[in-house]
Amino acid sequence: MEEVTRFASYQEYKAAFDAETERVKVGFVRIGYLLRVAEDTDILKESGYATMEEFAWKEYHIDASQASRFKNINKRFSEGGYSDRLQERFQGYGVAKLGELLTLSDEIIETLPPELTRNEIQEVKKEVAEEEKVTDLEVMLEGQEGEGSNLEKWLDVYFRDNPEDFIRINDIYLQVNKTEAIMNLLAPSGIAAKMARIKGAGKFLLAIKSKEQPIELLNIRTSEKETYSFDDCWKAMKEICPHSINPKEIYAYRYQQPFPEEEKIAPVQPEKSVHETPESPNKHWDKPEQKEEKTAEKVRETGKSQKTTPLAPEKSNKTWDNPEPETSEIAPVQPEMENPEEEPRQAEIEDYPEVLPEGYIKCHDGSEVKGSPWEEAERLTTDVYQIFAGKDQGRLKEAEDILARISEIVKEMENDN
Repeated sequence: MEEVTRFASYQEYKAAFDAETERVKVGFVRIGYLLRVAEDTDILKESGYATMEEFAWKEYHIDASQASRFKNINKRFSEGGYSDRLQERFQGYGVAKLGELLTLSDEIIETLPPELTRNEIQEVKKEVAEEEKVTDLEVMLEGQEGEGSNLEKWLDVYFRDNPEDFIRINDIYLQVNKTEAIMNLLAPSGIAAKMARIKGAGKFLLAIKSKEQPIELLNIRTSEKETYSFDDCWKAMKEICPHSINPKEIYAYRYQQPFPEEEKIAPVQPEKSVHETPESPNKHWDKPEQKEEKTAEKVRETGKSQKTTPLAPEKSNKTWDNPEPETSEIAPVQPEMENPEEEPRQAEIEDYPEVLPEGYIKCHDGSEVKGSPWEEAERLTTDVYQIFAGKDQGRLKEAEDILARISEIVKEMENDN
């Protein structure tokens, strides 16, 4: 009890408790620091352990993967890169969040709102990883997204891919505080880290940290950052979706595609009895076994097997007693082939030379095209690019043949000239 009574008040006790829990929260930083000391000095010389990993596992059950994680967090996020204290801007980050940030660049980390959860950081990492798979050459070949600032292009792409948010632009016209309205649309939780890909430039990260701070737009490929005001954002949104009573029509016109509607599921229809017609609840239909008896009786009358001669369908006399004409369930006899020894084949266009179009070409790989040698050469060149760009590696063996065919086309065009 003497230990308890030394706290003068609850506030003093609470402050001491907070200090201890804070030490536990950042303890991984000190652990990483101590592991680095064990690795960088001869402090373990008298311990009997050969390595830092052996010491960490046998003494504290910290495996090699965990030890590496603690060390890397300390290197990246501690003061000066080698201390037992976190940098001030990372105060409050747990080991899980800092572990997720390890693979991101400094520019992306600085752009991300510090309040992001671990799951939100993981989503950003997935987007970054996808963009890293796209080569600079592929980006150049995409062309340009359009005119205007990168913020205008980003918003245009974002609202195209998020049509429900496009509709909500229309509501901002009725709001007095435009900044608050934009926050409710793009960052309803008070912060946002959203991705959109601008054609010809790559993927951009748009970050909103608060109403008082400017909107940040970071190019993932180049790490170039731009800042915009909420007024800049509002002007761009007005260009994208002018005020209208039918914003869905504006969406369809702007993006040349219909506004995606929610798929409507038809209600389950009640099963109909096979003994009643839909029009007449009391109407009796023939049972399946009665139908079979009638069919068999017809076969006996004709004196022919079902396998050789089909029954001729009766003429339709639709009445209440016979709501639908009864049809034969016996398959018709197939006509015999003129030459049974010859296997059927698909007709080719070469079988009809009189209809071949002018400039018809059959390529080396059996595919058929219509056009000049220039067109075939262009197509083959595209195939070669796809193969050597690694997008069609299953056709590597064909590359030599395709290049040979291109060489032939060049010689043919030289001879023609």
